[in-house]
Amino acid sequence: MSLKNGGVFINRKIIYIKPDIYILADEFYSGTPHDYEQYFHFNEKGKVHCEEDRVIYQSSNNKAELIFATKPVEKKLIPSKISRHYNQYEENIALKTSIKAQGFASVLSVISVSDGNSTEITEVKKVTVTSNFKNIVFEDKSIEGVTIQKGDRAYTVVIAHEEYASPTDTFCADGCTGFGQVVVFDRTKGEDRIGSVLKW
Repeated sequence: MSLKNGGVFINRKIIYIKPDIYILADEFYSGTPHDYEQYFHFNEKGKVHCEEDRVIYQSSNNKAELIFATKPVEKKLIPSKISRHYNQYEENIALKTSIKAQGFASVLSVISVSDGNSTEITEVKKVTVTSNFKNIVFEDKSIEGVTIQKGDRAYTVVIAHEEYASPTDTFCADGCTGFGQVVVFDRTKGEDRIGSVLKW
């Protein structure tokens, strides 16, 4: 189907930072307006609640924070079902998110997991990405960055949605300079040049 006729190409990038952080970059490529929805399902053995910029799942064994760097994302907890055995299900809670967009859209979210007794809060900050060569601020539809702080660890992650630079250009995100489509900087180790390039 032609994009001009309303088609959508969907792509998901998942970046795993060991041992407990996952970054989801959901990309929606289209030439027309759309309402996009995501559904996240939770174990029925814990409790789920929404806060301003995150959703928290808590059980006796585990805690998970789902934090949205993209704004605005509408969040709503809805009744759902979970089935682990044929012909049997349990009631549970799901999270429904939605955004509206004209043309390209992306949703950046971070999942941070801990043990059930953890009181640690994960902070996620969307950061501006600039061109070191062109001296411009890149649009989100081209490239985005987030800085994640959890306890005494910190990372800056840069994700490109399209070709954004010439071979001689580099980006700068929250003081980190690099080149590539997906790059992770370990700020705890003092990385602010090159980083770990996961995709050129």
